Amino acid sequence: MGLVNGLIGTVLRIIYCANQGPPALPAFVVCMFPDYTGPTFPPKHPNSFPVIPIKCTWTAGHATLSCTGIPDDLAWGLTIHKSQGLTMTKAVIDIGHHEMTAGISFVALSSLKHQ
Repeated sequence: MGLVNGLIGTVLRIIYCANQGPPALPAFVVCMFPDYTGPTFPPKHPNSFPVIPIKCTWTAGHATLSCTGIPDDLAWGLTIHKSQGLTMTKAVIDIGHHEMTAGISFVALSSLKHQ
C-alpha cells in the first residue's frame, strides 16, 4: 500500500486520549504519505494513515524490559543520498569546504525544480 521503511511523510495531527496531553504518549499520530494507497483516516485527508504506538519487549539477563513508542523518526534534514530521486522546489544545501565524493554536489543540485 506504499508504506515502507524510510518513507517521507508529513505529520497532520497528534491525537491524545481524553484528559491527556504531553508528556503522555499519544494514542496515535496521523501522517500523510504521498504514495500511500490504502484506506485513509481521517477521510478528508487523502493518503493519510494513523501511526499507533508499538510496544517492544526484550530480555536482558534476568530482567524483562519494554519500551513503547511511536515508530516515526522526525527528520529536519536529509542526506544527499536520501534526497536522490526526489524532486524538491527549494532546499538549503551545505556542501562544506569540499566534496566528500566526486559529483555529490551535482546530485544535490539536480534534485531541484527550475522555476
